[in-house]
Amino acid sequence: MSEEVVDTAPVTETAPAEVAEAVETTDSAKSGDWYESFKSSLGEEERKSIEKYKDGDSFKKGTFSAFSMIGKKGDIPAEDAPDEVRSAFWNKLGADKVSAVEIPDFGEEYGDLGAELKEYYGGVSEKIAEIAKGIAGSAKSVPDLLNKVMQEFIKDDAENARVARLEQTKQMKEQFEKVAKKSGLSVEQLNQEVEQVKAKYGWGNDTSIAELLLTLAKETSNTNTLKDAHLNNTSEGLEQQQLDAHGILMDMVKKGVSGAEYEIQLRKVKELNEKLSKMQK
Repeated sequence: MSEEVVDTAPVTETAPAEVAEAVETTDSAKSGDWYESFKSSLGEEERKSIEKYKDGDSFKKGTFSAFSMIGKKGDIPAEDAPDEVRSAFWNKLGADKVSAVEIPDFGEEYGDLGAELKEYYGGVSEKIAEIAKGIAGSAKSVPDLLNKVMQEFIKDDAENARVARLEQTKQMKEQFEKVAKKSGLSVEQLNQEVEQVKAKYGWGNDTSIAELLLTLAKETSNTNTLKDAHLNNTSEGLEQQQLDAHGILMDMVKKGVSGAEYEIQLRKVKELNEKLSKMQK
């Protein structure tokens, strides 16, 4: 009897230990310790990526929710998708509700230009919104949509510029014809005269209207206003006065002129030197 007891004793002692270990493992899993163990096996950046999950249950729910989303990218139209499919996709994103962007008010520093700018940019905004609605069905991606919108806008804008330039050229031609007829000249003769005047004064396409009018005033004015202004308020005029005054002074020295007359002329030369020096700084 004692031998049988000895033989069976190890079996009796081992069985409860295995059961206890299994129960302990199950309880640990249920308590969420596995999640803590899992986090400890991750690197610092990996742990940060799951910080929003506070326990094992929330981590499982979040993970399986993410799994369920895999494959749903199929909602995005394929490269060869028909236009109606693309249009439906973009409309889900609000393409059919695109409206003109609100244009800000321009401050007082813009003056009258502010109203003109607001009207101009308002028209641009409406045009872009209209284009975006019309081509959303054919766009393959956001970059493709932007590219198509800009291409369409530039094409229309360039056409408007071309038409405006043609109209401007037409108006200039009509003006030349009118002036030529009034002068008894042909358009070719008028052009020849104009080119000669431009060459004489060094005018070009960038010559301002103000400069044209100033030249005309110099040629036709009966007052000394322009002449005096040029002499006293430009470097060229002051240099000419300086040369003339210095020449008179040297002539006085040669002739032995002295006294008040010489001092007056000397002072004039000094004043011109100072004025010219200040203007050239």
